[in-house]
Amino acid sequence: MHPVVNQVIEDVGAQLSACSDYQGHVREQLQPVIVSVVRFLARCLDAQQGGERSHTQYLFDPQAVEGDLQQDLVGWLHAMGPYGFTIEAQHIGGGRIDLMFTFDGFRFVMELKREQGDATQSGLSGYLRQAGAYQVADVALGMLVVLDTTPDPLAAHIRDNVWVDRLAAVEPGGTDRYFAVVRVPGNRKSPARL
Repeated sequence: MHPVVNQVIEDVGAQLSACSDYQGHVREQLQPVIVSVVRFLARCLDAQQGGERSHTQYLFDPQAVEGDLQQDLVGWLHAMGPYGFTIEAQHIGGGRIDLMFTFDGFRFVMELKREQGDATQSGLSGYLRQAGAYQVADVALGMLVVLDTTPDPLAAHIRDNVWVDRLAAVEPGGTDRYFAVVRVPGNRKSPARL
């Protein structure tokens, strides 16, 4: 694997280690999902604008929607992983989630969003409350993947498009919830047009 991509994956694992649930078989089973999504981001960052039939064309479309990201990511996950997941799973934390991975003894929730306004780390932290609501009866770990379609999307390095965020416990001494956050730059232009 590319050393920079590997470093990003290691950094995410190290930061998630602050969560007591991220150990043992939970860590072992989640690691391939994290690897797949970071590799997906790397592929998206390297993607060149193609024709209408290109599966990455949405990355260059300012009108791209969350469903475009979901379709591409689901296709990638089907091709890359042996894990089972459910799309649009119902009755999880009182709602419907975008992707739910089912493992031996626990489930892992991935929330997908499109951001048109503020795609900074602090701006995207506003989605953590919704994503955290899906974790109320399982491991306190999740993933948030956001398609950035802001007017001038951040041309950030891959290291700056992946981080771990934390939703503080409701009460002192309670359970904090942790999220691997992946920002996928959309509304892109070819380098020659920058």
